[in-house]
Amino acid sequence: QGNSQVWNFAHCARLNLLPLNGSMPGCAGHTRCRRCPASLETLPHVLNHCPQNMQLITARHNAILQRIWKALQRPERRFFTNQPVPNTTSLLRPDIVILTKQSATIIDISIPFENGPDAFSDSRQRKLDKYAPLADELQQQGYAVTVGAILVGSLGAWDPENDDLLSLLGVSSTYLRLCRELCTADALRHSSNIYLHHLRKTPTAPPIAKVINRPPTKRPQPPPE
Repeated sequence: QGNSQVWNFAHCARLNLLPLNGSMPGCAGHTRCRRCPASLETLPHVLNHCPQNMQLITARHNAILQRIWKALQRPERRFFTNQPVPNTTSLLRPDIVILTKQSATIIDISIPFENGPDAFSDSRQRKLDKYAPLADELQQQGYAVTVGAILVGSLGAWDPENDDLLSLLGVSSTYLRLCRELCTADALRHSSNIYLHHLRKTPTAPPIAKVINRPPTKRPQPPPE
């Protein structure tokens, strides 16, 4: 039942058939969000921006973060997750920083809504611009620096550029295929939970599964609309 519920949500969401106040132009009634003061209750608002859903939005982000963190584990790598990078002046907190003796890799996770052909490229560029000063500082310390982003859409789309970054970091093609399937399934499942919680078809926020040895996770912070 859980899987059928998720797939039913996915099909209706991709066709914009979900009964949200701002998604039915021409229908009688207001378009305001039922949970916050936003003037337009659309699916991008519900899945990515509504403050009342921020705990679940953050849980979705952390589920993808956990998958990527696990895929990149190597004995020779030092990992810093959601914290300032030691020995730098930057207060930025990338999702993942990997340090070896010669290299530094900065990775941020993003779950944009797939609302146009430029959604992924715009989101990726914002990440690259954000962490450019930190990359410059690490480069001045002698590191060969790579800055990248892992993008998974709110409705389960996978950015092909993720494959290039993960392959560069040593993820095998077999594990990459598994990681892709797990991340897209996680995104869809969590987005379905967010939507149902927004409509209060679930009485409380769905429980977040405990993960052994999981990395530090982000705290809920409303992103800009």
